[in-house]
Amino acid sequence: MIENLKNMVWWKKTNHSLKNVLRIYVVTDRTKTGGKSLSQVIKYAVKFGATAVQLREKDLSARELFEIAKDLRKITSNNKVAFIINNHVDIALAVGADGIHLGKDSLPIDVIKRIKTKNMFIGVSCHSLDEVIEANNNGVDYVILGPIFNPLAKKSDIKSLGIETIKKAKSRISIPIIAIGGITEENCNKVINAGADGVAGITSFMSGDNKIFKCLAKENF
Repeated sequence: MIENLKNMVWWKKTNHSLKNVLRIYVVTDRTKTGGKSLSQVIKYAVKFGATAVQLREKDLSARELFEIAKDLRKITSNNKVAFIINNHVDIALAVGADGIHLGKDSLPIDVIKRIKTKNMFIGVSCHSLDEVIEANNNGVDYVILGPIFNPLAKKSDIKSLGIETIKKAKSRISIPIIAIGGITEENCNKVINAGADGVAGITSFMSGDNKIFKCLAKENF
């Protein structure tokens, strides 16, 4: 049976403890690992200081995703790192994930709340201040806000929000705000100083380069 983290006090659901768990938030993309397996890259990320891992491989079937999720769940459990599944609440339940992350095409939040386990937290991707406020009003546990800067690996149809949006969001909600989009070792301090409770990334974390981890380790957040 895959270990569930629900009894580990380090992530119990208060804003403070959840914020700590989500500080360095890795989002997976197996096309950006340089040929390494996701398991290998996540092991590196955990070693370098990742506090949360979201499995987000949208092109895979549910069965394929489940097999990867089982492997990553073991790695994260063994290292006391939060494990989050993107969109697939069934897989999150099957592997005992700590959280479920939702996007614009996911099931409604009230439906997820009825399905999930008591201790499973819910996050939502937001691309504007209005979406942040709406997510907060719907009772989610955290938001990922972005893109703050231009994304590193792809063009986005969404205009970069800038750090001022983080400041505005922090003044409106109390749940953790995790910043994403174009965040590197050169600008991560600006994001933290603007009030972000954590930093999420795909390209910067999947490359196997630990510069971003070193930068974030120096920040007091």
